Amino acid sequence: WWTLVRLRNVGISPVSREVDAMFHDLARRLGVRRAVAVWHSSLTQIPLVVGYFRPIVLLPLALAANLPLSQVEAILAHELAHALADQQNNLKKFIARGNPGDDESTARQAVMEGQATWLSLAYLSRRFGGPPEVPPQMLAQFNDLTGASGGDYPVYTMAPLYVRESLTFPYNEGLRFADESYRKLGKNSFSEVFARPPQGTQHVLHPASYFEGRTIAPIAPPQPPSGAKWKLLADGDIGEEDTALILGTHIGEDNGKQFAIHWKGGQYRLMES
Repeated sequence: WWTLVRLRNVGISPVSREVDAMFHDLARRLGVRRAVAVWHSSLTQIPLVVGYFRPIVLLPLALAANLPLSQVEAILAHELAHALADQQNNLKKFIARGNPGDDESTARQAVMEGQATWLSLAYLSRRFGGPPEVPPQMLAQFNDLTGASGGDYPVYTMAPLYVRESLTFPYNEGLRFADESYRKLGKNSFSEVFARPPQGTQHVLHPASYFEGRTIAPIAPPQPPSGAKWKLLADGDIGEEDTALILGTHIGEDNGKQFAIHWKGGQYRLMES
């Protein structure tokens, strides 16, 4: 709570009139009814929305200073899409509803980030004369961009596979899931995925399993051997995405994905005696 208060009040400065006008025009076009504002922030390194009743969008000062206006517009559209989703679905309650496990929480993050990314790309497509949806070539370009590697992205390239893919999963796979949902359900998909969220990353990776209503059944880990006093250190669940990344670290990313397709469920419990 204190961190959010600090972000709203410390290290903020006004954006240019041009950016402010573009922001409020975007909010009107997207249907954001709440009073919203945009500020530069010297404290945050990523764009984000802060607040519920009077949300503000914070643009990292260093980031905004080095981007062309068209890219700033794309960032603002993404963050306003979050504000719109929060206006309609209360994202804080959505994330916590039903006390989801690790894998289901990742799937819900993919719903939020994927839909916001889809809406921002669809807006840009329409803005530049295309259809009000995400064309296939734009979808492919986005996935190429977020999966970029090489000399231009040394930190990302050198990071372990699990870290790299965990960072991009909500955006890459979330975008694909949002696009499949839109093409299957039309505009109803925007509310349907919040009313009936995917049960895990398997649903996100394979949207057909979500549309079919395939259930991801929980699996109880075996009990520890009797005769000793056990202390629980950590527990949780492991979904298809986690399984693919763990396997991929040892047998190659493509092989890991191929084997993980057969995943049926997973739980772990770390204990010591």
